[in-house]
Amino acid sequence: VLGPCNEFVSKMTGYDPSELAGRSARMLYPDEEEFQKVGREKHPLVEKYGVGTVETRWMNKDGSVIDVLLSSAILKPGELSAGLVYTALDITEIKRHEALIKNQKEELEAANEELAATNEELIATNEELARAQDDLLEINSRLAESEEHYRLLAENSTDIIWTMALDGRFTYVSPSVTALSGFTVDEMLGMTMYEYVPPEQAVFAADFIAKELAKPPGERLESYTLETSQYTKAGEVIDIEITCSWLYDRKGNTAGIQGSTRDMRQRKIIQEKLRVSNQRLGAIINSSPLAIFTLDRDGKVLQWNAAAEKAFGWTEEEVLNRYLPMVPEDKQEEYDSMRAMVFAGRSMTDMEIRRIRKDGSPAVLSLNTAPLYDADGRVNAIMSVVADITDRKRAEDALRASEEKFSKAFHTSPDSININRV
Repeated sequence: VLGPCNEFVSKMTGYDPSELAGRSARMLYPDEEEFQKVGREKHPLVEKYGVGTVETRWMNKDGSVIDVLLSSAILKPGELSAGLVYTALDITEIKRHEALIKNQKEELEAANEELAATNEELIATNEELARAQDDLLEINSRLAESEEHYRLLAENSTDIIWTMALDGRFTYVSPSVTALSGFTVDEMLGMTMYEYVPPEQAVFAADFIAKELAKPPGERLESYTLETSQYTKAGEVIDIEITCSWLYDRKGNTAGIQGSTRDMRQRKIIQEKLRVSNQRLGAIINSSPLAIFTLDRDGKVLQWNAAAEKAFGWTEEEVLNRYLPMVPEDKQEEYDSMRAMVFAGRSMTDMEIRRIRKDGSPAVLSLNTAPLYDADGRVNAIMSVVADITDRKRAEDALRASEEKFSKAFHTSPDSININRV
């Protein structure tokens, strides 16, 4: 049976104290099961320790249900029959924040998993491109060796090795031309470059050669690489990459052009995979409800998603290629130390940090950060995903203060707040 109740009980429930006094506490619970559960869980604690606390639910006068932290203590130690004093704390908002934080953490874990998978895919694709570039550099290096070694390499290379006179006639073509284009070596030696490539490419090549030949030898490009296209014997146009340099006779006069042709179709597939991967990663980052940003080795912002704009107040235009603006002066040393650890290859998970927003207000954050690697396995950037837990920390502090206030009031005040006779 309820005894006198203070005004805070009225504010929580909507009942006037006179409506509660003398009534069964059952009226405050949404159902009989919840009422009985409180008795089963709390009364044994009171009997054993003199105090007991449980989380329960009350139903207000208007029918709404709130979450309550209910505590009780014996009025006179050792005399349970003397009655109990009850205190109730509305924890509805705290419970709501806890649910929100749980959902955010689950979303963060899912985003981290997808980011990790995408990062692995990007690394693998970058490694493929790096290997392809290394192959091309190796071939170009061997072109500078003796003619005999040059021919031996050309005969066994999967790329097409060729030489061409200044009028565009092929003077040498390696056997790999047949696998790429369908033309035999003999057929190629009867052709000019201008028959081998689409008209617009032929015009560009002729103009480029003429302009370079018009320059003094010391001012010409020593080598040139471009992506272009060519015909196959079947009439198909395929993507290729050409690297070429000048050929000189024994007197040092320009005698022709030497070069290599590489099939770019496989690389185009790899590049498309990389584009799709980057697009997917960008979509994940831009749609994430959590603030995500990327920093380069100097600590300047490379990426700043919409959630970061909303959380901290700075727009993407305000932070890109600038130092992170949300680090307060008294946290700069901590920030520099953390950044150094991540660039050393260490990841950080659920680290609580304090930062500031653009309006100067403080923010408590849960930080998850990891290094990003280039194709050579070196850390070249940091990606951070942060959740704003300011409200949660504020709720925790409020709950702690309320508990301390109750404890002090209980042990020092002769007045009771709520009495329930057993």
